[in-house]
Amino acid sequence: MSTDPASPTASLVSALLAVNFYPVDRAYGLMPAFAERGLLDPQRVAAMPQPELIEAMRAAGYERGGFLPILSFRLYKLMEAIATGSLAALPGLAAADKKAEFVAALAAVEGFGPTTAETAWALFRAAAV
Repeated sequence: MSTDPASPTASLVSALLAVNFYPVDRAYGLMPAFAERGLLDPQRVAAMPQPELIEAMRAAGYERGGFLPILSFRLYKLMEAIATGSLAALPGLAAADKKAEFVAALAAVEGFGPTTAETAWALFRAAAV
């Protein structure tokens, strides 16, 4: 998966960040700044200490107060899943229009509930077109 701010990875990250009334379009708008700071690079993020990840997210314009440590951990878990190949099936599932399987695969990642996974489905499919 790419580190391009318009990539499917950016779609997954945007969905992850757009929780608790944070607008999806606002999260997606941060993807160029996330890409600039290496926050769309799964191997880089999976290797970052949490304090460094939190600061990088803040520097990219994502500030959620006391909720940020939780979201940084969720971002770490997502990127770890991507880096280890756990989500390698997502592009094929999206191409085959297998929403239930896509959502289930993503919901297996710690921090992704079904609603966030469904948001990711919509963004991922839009980015793939």
